[in-house]
Amino acid sequence: SLRRVVARKANSIDAVTQAYSQLKGLALLITDYAGRESIIIADAMFSEKPLSARQTRILYDYRGRMDLAWSTISEAADATAINSDVKTAVESVRDKFIGEFGKSRKANYAAGISAENYAISANQWLNRTREAVVSLVALRDALTRANMVHAKGQSDKAERLLIVVALLLMLAMMVTAASFVIVTRRIIKPIIALTGTTGVLAAGDMEAEIPGRDRQDEIGAMARSLEQIRALGVDAVRSQAAVIDASSCILMTDMDGMVIFANRAMRRLHGQLADDLSAVPGFTADRIVGQRFQDLHDIAALGAANLANLDRQVDVQ
Repeated sequence: SLRRVVARKANSIDAVTQAYSQLKGLALLITDYAGRESIIIADAMFSEKPLSARQTRILYDYRGRMDLAWSTISEAADATAINSDVKTAVESVRDKFIGEFGKSRKANYAAGISAENYAISANQWLNRTREAVVSLVALRDALTRANMVHAKGQSDKAERLLIVVALLLMLAMMVTAASFVIVTRRIIKPIIALTGTTGVLAAGDMEAEIPGRDRQDEIGAMARSLEQIRALGVDAVRSQAAVIDASSCILMTDMDGMVIFANRAMRRLHGQLADDLSAVPGFTADRIVGQRFQDLHDIAALGAANLANLDRQVDVQ
């Protein structure tokens, strides 16, 4: 019913404005029908005639509408969200319009229906009606003021909420910025530094400093792993240098028998044999890497006449 809807919405702070508007409309409805009722009864009193059946039906219709509206206002006034001034105005209506004026109205209804003499004059009736309606006007004004106060409170609340949201947004931006700085300093920059160091090591500079080795996190683990790789690279370079500078002749081939490496001693020997083997088909004096190892043996077989010189030169080395 309308009564329950208004009372329920009045208890919800978000529906207070709507409830005030509905209650104000009900107060205006009671005022309107009270005026109509007053005119019908005053007309009967001035003419000193009983109320007709039609007038009685109309008055009971008016009274039913006013009673329903008042019941709704009275129930909604008990809601905790209703302004205290509104509650005071409702009590005034209950005392003056429902209580004092209600007695006069009831007596005039009875006199008009039974064709008895009215207890008061028509002018007295109109004056009492006017005094009772004043309480309804005061209720309407109280509802208007309460609605304005509530609207201002809602506006202030929204403004405070906006300020809080703005502060939270600023805080979030500050936290994000601080997080970005921390991530940049502790993660991104060290990773970039390690990447650069990896490139330097790949270029052959085994003396490059590896940053972050003393860190106790994943970056430190990466740096220490890179340090181990550098140590292996240093050993490999030293081993390679030892092979290159060895006094013994060293020759390496791939799985297909192609020469892929010859140390300095081997290249020097190869150069010394150039004059002796220059007439051998397939011999290239200025290149040993890239020749087939088997071809070198074939060349040696074809140059068997020069093997004595080859043995002599090997003994010299």
